[in-house]
Amino acid sequence: MEPRPEKFLLSLMALSRTTIQQPDILEAMNALDGELLGVSYRHACKLPPAVFTDAFSDGQTRSKLWALSIMEKLWGPDLGTVFVAAGWVCQLAFFMARHPRLRVHKVRSFDICREATSMADDLNRQWVIDSWRFKAVCKDIFELDMWEPSYEVTNFKGEQVILNGEYPDLVINTACEHIQDFGKWWGTVPVGLRCVLQSNDFFSQAHHVNCMRDLEEFKASAPMRKVLFAGELPLPKYKRFMICGIR
Repeated sequence: MEPRPEKFLLSLMALSRTTIQQPDILEAMNALDGELLGVSYRHACKLPPAVFTDAFSDGQTRSKLWALSIMEKLWGPDLGTVFVAAGWVCQLAFFMARHPRLRVHKVRSFDICREATSMADDLNRQWVIDSWRFKAVCKDIFELDMWEPSYEVTNFKGEQVILNGEYPDLVINTACEHIQDFGKWWGTVPVGLRCVLQSNDFFSQAHHVNCMRDLEEFKASAPMRKVLFAGELPLPKYKRFMICGIR
C-alpha cells in the first residue's frame, strides 16, 4: 500500500489548529503552506509504506497531538532538551518541529532497533541537518544513564560519534504499552525530572506487553512526586492514557 497524502495532510492540519478534531481534506490543503507541506511529505515518504501508514494513523496522530497540546499548557513554549524513550520513528519530534508555538533546544530519540533510528533520522531530516537538533540513538533505554548521559550516534559519514553531557529537561515515553518490566525502566528516570507518559488498553495487539485497564492503574504503575495532568483519549479501537508531571 502506498502512503496516503490525505492522511498526512490531516495530521499537519490537526497540528496547525492544535485540536483533536479531524478537519476535512479541502480545509487541510488550503490552510497549510505548500512549500512546507511538500518538504514535509517528501521526508515522511522515505518511510516504508507500512510504517508510514502506522506512524501517521489516526490513533497515532491524535495521541501525539494530544501530548503536545498538554505539554504546551504545562511547560510551553520552551521545552528545552527532550529525551524520547522508545521513540520508534519519532513522529512526535516531526510534529513538534511543526508546532506553531512550542520550541525545543534539541530532541534525542532512543530506540533499541537500528532500523527504526535510521528511519527516525530520515523523517526528521530538517532538524538533523540543523546542527543535530534532532538525532536518533540506537540504544536500549534500560541502559541509558540519564544522570550522566553518554551515547553513540552515527554521523553523515557513517562514523560513530560519542555525545556527552546532554542532560534532559523533559523525558517522554508514549510507548509504555511496549515496555516489558516497565517499573525497572521507570526507576532509571531521575527524580525531579519532568515526564510525559502514555499507555493504552489495547490488549489484543500482539506487541503490547504492558497495557493498562484504566487510568488509575497507569498512575499507580508510574508514581510521581507531582501529577500535573492525567487523562484519557477515547479512540476507535482503544483508550489512550496519559500522565504528565514531576518524577
